[in-house]
Amino acid sequence: MSVKLAPHSCAILFAMLTLPPITHAESSKPEKVHQAHQAPKPAVASTESTKAATTIPSIIPATNSGKTASSPLKPPNPAVVSASNLFGFDLLKHLLKKGCSQNIVISPTGLNLALAMAAGGASGSTKNAMLNTLRLSNVPTGEIRNSHNSLLQQLLKGADADVTINIADSIWTDNRTLVQPTFISQNQKLYDAEIRSADFSKASTVNSINDWVSNKTRGRIRTIIDHLEPASKLVILNAVYFKGGWYSPFEQKETKQKEFTLLSGNKKKLPMMEDTRYTYYMKGKDFQALRLPYGSGARFDMWLFLPDEKPGSFRAPWQRSIEKMYEDFLNDITQSDWSSITGAFASERVHIVLPRFKVEMAKTVGDNLKSMGMNIAFDKEKANFSEMISLGPHDQAWIEEVLHKTFIEVNEKGTEAAAATGVIMGVNTCGTIKEPPPPKEFIADHPFVLGIRDSSTGAILFLGSIADPG
Repeated sequence: MSVKLAPHSCAILFAMLTLPPITHAESSKPEKVHQAHQAPKPAVASTESTKAATTIPSIIPATNSGKTASSPLKPPNPAVVSASNLFGFDLLKHLLKKGCSQNIVISPTGLNLALAMAAGGASGSTKNAMLNTLRLSNVPTGEIRNSHNSLLQQLLKGADADVTINIADSIWTDNRTLVQPTFISQNQKLYDAEIRSADFSKASTVNSINDWVSNKTRGRIRTIIDHLEPASKLVILNAVYFKGGWYSPFEQKETKQKEFTLLSGNKKKLPMMEDTRYTYYMKGKDFQALRLPYGSGARFDMWLFLPDEKPGSFRAPWQRSIEKMYEDFLNDITQSDWSSITGAFASERVHIVLPRFKVEMAKTVGDNLKSMGMNIAFDKEKANFSEMISLGPHDQAWIEEVLHKTFIEVNEKGTEAAAATGVIMGVNTCGTIKEPPPPKEFIADHPFVLGIRDSSTGAILFLGSIADPG
């Protein structure tokens, strides 16, 4: 039975799904160990201003247009992947400033994808501030989108039988909001985003959004929003789901109740999994790290970072505060060169004791993003999202809030984790509502010509004239 950690404990655990690729020299996995006594050998924002803004049909499915089965996958720009990881550590440190005694789990990849989609609709200083906060200011906008497309393709490419991963994006618009067509087409093509239009004044729209999130996270995140404000006109969603069986599962019979030291120095009994095996290990400055592979061991790992300094080890309060300990610890990890960390792991025989746990978190991270430099994007008067929504001369669009929910469960068999991110966009139309232009009429009530064409080759497969459909 899984045990949920108490809210006042702090789990220093990062499921890093998008770390830089492992080089060939270090890609050999440690020998699988089933029993503790065995010791085998170590092993672009839119520039098409002439296009009219448009309302969105009720549902436009993801196009998958960025995926070509016959084409080799182009790897994402390492700078874009690194930026996502560093942004994750930046946000984690800001969240911990409000209290390190709480469990915090975030999805850097999910947050980065959702906010990058929003940044694609920003312009001027708003866009610059968002990209600076996301650590992407030195990467051209087109390269960001293309790298995210490559990242999605690589992550979603079949891993192995013991690993399931799903990443999904969607954009929901109020059915009376005029959205820039290039914003829609770029996110469909490069983020594989589903596009949906609905009446935001109805409670059923909130239910539909939450149903989408629940479906994409296999029910682990059941809701992301509880209501939409009158000004809310567009919602950008990202969902991440991961389930992986350990390369070497823990024996359930070895799980015993053992003491876990909380940040307060108090101790509590928790179910602790235990094993001795060869796996990836490294010793850093003031911390040690472990990599536990999933599935075949070739792609996905859990990275665990454990500070050397244990809570309760301070003999006097003036020696070093707990907050300072974790601040220094996270700075050591963040500032380290990831390639040097990756290369420092070696296959070692390690005695592992790890708690079995389940953690769920729900956060509004808007204030954190503001303090990290994204303040203008939340400013009702200064934000510029003209590349996302068609606005009148006195209208304004801004980010109302960024919502983030996560779930993670770690047990003897492996790990299941899910995350959902919602970027809620507000629009102030100064008391007026933009009505969509009248639809074009296409009523085939007289003879017509048809063709069936392969869009990839241009070949017309069927061609005809229909004079009497009856």
